[in-house]
Amino acid sequence: WFEVFSPTPSEPIYGVSMVNSTHGFAAGESGRIMHWDGVEWSDHITPTGNRLNSVAMITASDGWIVGVNGNLLRYNGSAWVPYEQASSADYTAVDLFSSTLGFSVGLGGVIVRWGGSVWGPMTSPTGDDLYGVSMISATDGFAVGEGKRIVRWDGNDWTTFTSPGGPPRTFRDVSMVNSSDGFIVDDTGRIYRWN
Repeated sequence: WFEVFSPTPSEPIYGVSMVNSTHGFAAGESGRIMHWDGVEWSDHITPTGNRLNSVAMITASDGWIVGVNGNLLRYNGSAWVPYEQASSADYTAVDLFSSTLGFSVGLGGVIVRWGGSVWGPMTSPTGDDLYGVSMISATDGFAVGEGKRIVRWDGNDWTTFTSPGGPPRTFRDVSMVNSSDGFIVDDTGRIYRWN
């Protein structure tokens, strides 16, 4: 690991997603969006001044960024365009299994589903803040958050899933390799493995 030039060395960056070694995006505080071209990071035009928390690129011409105050931004191959919706939810994470299936989670247990043309609200099994989501397949995925909360997608619904014992902590992110292997990290430096 070595540091590369950032056009925003003093502003927090909260999310990054790479399509390949020459194309990716990062996003963060004050609506900052940056693009990687294989050589350097540069600022990209942003349609918002709100904090952006997570990036999920599907292809070089399709991806999503989510953030506070209902910000859902879609990349169309040249620009990030706001997705108009009637929600002011604070989204913390996004992950897409395909161009027609993905989820974003957020504060208060909010979960929304991308179905290829619209983001729609899902019934959430929790009111706890959710901070990470990772899709394994169209019928399996996990989201994690406050109070060691774990919820699991089964293809139809999100349901509460058994958490590891011990004192309550906040799970900050989850990344699944497949249905039998994955990791969760928490706010105290602990790492949990699913297998």
